[in-house]
Amino acid sequence: PKCTEVPLSDVNKAWQILSELGINKTDKLVCLHVRDSAYLSSFSAVHDFSYHDFRDAKIETYKKSVEHLISQGYKVVRIGANTNQELEINDPNYFDFCLQRNELHGDFLEVFILDVCQFFIANYGGPYGVAAMFDTPTLVVNGVPIQQPYMKYGRFIPKRLFQGDNEVNLLDVCLGKPLSEDNHAPIYLSFNSAVFEKYGYRYIDNTEDEILQAVIEFEKSVENRILDMSFTEKQMSYFNALPDSFCHKNKCVITDSFLTAHEDTFKLTTNFEK
Repeated sequence: PKCTEVPLSDVNKAWQILSELGINKTDKLVCLHVRDSAYLSSFSAVHDFSYHDFRDAKIETYKKSVEHLISQGYKVVRIGANTNQELEINDPNYFDFCLQRNELHGDFLEVFILDVCQFFIANYGGPYGVAAMFDTPTLVVNGVPIQQPYMKYGRFIPKRLFQGDNEVNLLDVCLGKPLSEDNHAPIYLSFNSAVFEKYGYRYIDNTEDEILQAVIEFEKSVENRILDMSFTEKQMSYFNALPDSFCHKNKCVITDSFLTAHEDTFKLTTNFEK
C-alpha cells in the first residue's frame, strides 16, 4: 500500500499557494526533474561530487517532450533546487520551480506536486525517491547506471554505454559484465567517472527523440495516476533475460520504444552472471 500521504491541512494550503501561481486542482500536471551538477556543487565546499556527473542530463533534450505534453493539455512543472540549466519554453503551461523558486514554500510545493501529478519524468536523484513513496507513476530518463526503478509504477530508458567506439551490450551489463579482465567489479555497480575513463567507457545521453517516444508511450499508459504495467513482447523478452539477482528486478522495465529502437543493445551475447 501507499506508504506516505500529505495531511489534508497541507493539501488545502498547497492548492491555495499554487492557485496564486496559476496551477489549479482541475489541471492535469506532469512533474519534471532534470539532474545537473549545480545542486551538489553548492551542497559542499569540501567534497567533490563531480565523480558522478555522468548521471546528469542536458535539459534541452527534453524540450520536444514538454511541448508535446502541453499540446495534450498538461501543465508541466519542473522541480529541483539549484540548477545551471534553463529550458527555453515561453508558455503559460510550463512552470520552472528551479528558477522561479518560492523561497518560503519551495520544498513543500515540490513534494506536494509529486503527490498529485499524473506522472513524473525523472532522473535517478532525490525527488525520484519521494515520488516512489507516493506511488506516483514515474518515467526515468537518462537512467544510469542501468537498474530497474524501484517504485510500484515505473518505466525507464537508460543511457547507452560505449567503450571507445564500440557500443556495450546493456543486457550483458545487466548480467554482470565486469569493467575489465583485471577488474571484476560489475559495470552496473560502478559509480565513479574516473573509473569509467580509466577503462575507456563513456555514457551517451538519451536523444530528444528517444525521450519524446518514451514520454508518448508512457502518457498513453497512465490513467488516474495508475500505470498499465503489462508487458509487450519485447519487454517480456528483456525481463526474462534478466538474472534474478539484478538490482530491483521488478516490472518497471525499459519502454518498448527504446527496446525497439536499440535491439542490438539488448541482444544477449555472453552470460556474465557467474
